Amino acid sequence: KPGHRDEPAGLALWVTRCGTQMTAGAMQKLLIRHTRARFGHTINPHLFRDCAATSLADDNPEHVRIAADLLGHKTFVTTATFYIAASQRRAMHRHQEVVMQRRRPGKR
Repeated sequence: KPGHRDEPAGLALWVTRCGTQMTAGAMQKLLIRHTRARFGHTINPHLFRDCAATSLADDNPEHVRIAADLLGHKTFVTTATFYIAASQRRAMHRHQEVVMQRRRPGKR
């Protein structure tokens, strides 16, 4: 079965120290361990997918539809519904700017 720990790496992108395919579970554990060590909290694979789609929408909105291919979705509707938070993030930043301006001394 694909991803079995004893299966030769072949064309696999992620391989173990022994040169065999890394299982999905092993990849998740490795990612969690390394992100906890570097950032002080864990970042799971699903959050990386979310970040990739959102960053694409935020940084390159004219090509946002490729996010569906990047994430392996059949349609862009799934991507837009569940992954892209760019417009919400921009709205949050605008709101935060207004709040911070109103909090400045003399801006009542």
